[in-house]
Amino acid sequence: MEFSDTALYAALAALHRYADTNLLELDEPTVVEIQDAAALVMRLAEVPFATTSAVIEMKHAAAARRRGHQNATSQNANAAGTSHGRARDLAEAGGLFGGEDDEEGQSGGTPDDADGGNGGNGENGGGDGGEEQQRRELPKPPKYPLAAASFAAGRIGTDKAALLARTLDKLGDRASEFEEDLVERAERLSLRDLRRACESLLARLDTEAQEEKERRQHAERAAVIRRRADGMVELRAVLDPASAAPVVAWCEAQVSDAYKRRRTQDPALRDTRSRVQILADAVTMLFTHGLDCESPGSGAKTTVVVRLSLEALQSGRGTADCDQLETPLSAAAARRLAVDAGFLPIVLGGKSQVLDLGSTRRLFSHAQRVALLERDGGCAFCHAPPQWTAAHHIEYWARDGGRTDLRNGAMLCTACHHRIHDEGWQIQVRGPGAARGGGTIWFIPPPDIDAARTPRLGGRAALEIRSKDDEQAA
Repeated sequence: MEFSDTALYAALAALHRYADTNLLELDEPTVVEIQDAAALVMRLAEVPFATTSAVIEMKHAAAARRRGHQNATSQNANAAGTSHGRARDLAEAGGLFGGEDDEEGQSGGTPDDADGGNGGNGENGGGDGGEEQQRRELPKPPKYPLAAASFAAGRIGTDKAALLARTLDKLGDRASEFEEDLVERAERLSLRDLRRACESLLARLDTEAQEEKERRQHAERAAVIRRRADGMVELRAVLDPASAAPVVAWCEAQVSDAYKRRRTQDPALRDTRSRVQILADAVTMLFTHGLDCESPGSGAKTTVVVRLSLEALQSGRGTADCDQLETPLSAAAARRLAVDAGFLPIVLGGKSQVLDLGSTRRLFSHAQRVALLERDGGCAFCHAPPQWTAAHHIEYWARDGGRTDLRNGAMLCTACHHRIHDEGWQIQVRGPGAARGGGTIWFIPPPDIDAARTPRLGGRAALEIRSKDDEQAA
């Protein structure tokens, strides 16, 4: 396993130009330029440490224990002054530079906790042993060359590199099909969105593993009520995703309802509670209502939307999405949820409701919003969850005569809606099915952000990892 310091020296030289500069006297674009240069140095500086950490994990665990560490991860964590979790990420990222058999200690000599201390150097084993050792010490090509190259060049950091390594390992024999698209997404998406994309990919390809994961998570659900010494009562719960979906939907509805009341002009009706206080009151309200089910609810209504294909609904195989969750569900779990009250199953590929309302209606209907969320997943631009979004006109309804149709709609959070219109971004919906809320949504940046105005894919498609065969078919 090898690393190069060429890129690091070049990045340091670029950063050095700004040394001893008073940042407070610089304009914002220059400060951002310096920050980008420093970020590149940070990413590149971790490459040699990650590589050595991987080698220590693979070959020198016994030496780490002899030096008083609990294991190799403990040595790596102590050396970096970081947590064990972060140390494991560093080692997994460094492992991208290893060959297919490095984890077995065969590419660089004998591990130090194996027998035969001289590693078969030929002194005790004859000339054949020396030739064999030389052959075994030849560098192996990286197991995942595209991911390794991206990490080595500083285009992705340690956390993303470790996530790619884990995901590609889980893909097994199919890793080469998806590596190119995974790396491209890693270089573009945030770590949070990349994690969502990887989870969805693994769930889609291995539904049995997803169902087993859901069974394990369901078995690990727990709730604890603890009475503190000062008289306060602490309620803590850990829920599997399917159980959490209605809880999240209920709580988010109460928060949204309270935030709407803040806009009232009447000071007596204005809601001044913090988000955590709103959630605490919502939980109390829910339990109080549960004691007397004939009493009315809060008035803030919500629906948990579960989306799955007709094939998945009929067969129980495959995956589904839930608007209140960032992780995928198995089709089996989605079918169980779909029969409960308060859950709205959206079956894709079946008979569709006619949703075109023309220019006679100012606001998008609930049915249109549901259809747009199938394409956009949440905020089509930043991927914020569905409950933070609203349906907006691509062409303004009042100013430009934009129609309240699916082809003219986009799901956006408030921040992205203002940003897109204030900065001059353009939105396009392309491909078949656009009139029914299908196709793909693209964002074209203004010239001052990207002189080439390169379109950026948005919506669910931006988080969907595709194989080489999928790309060719498209």
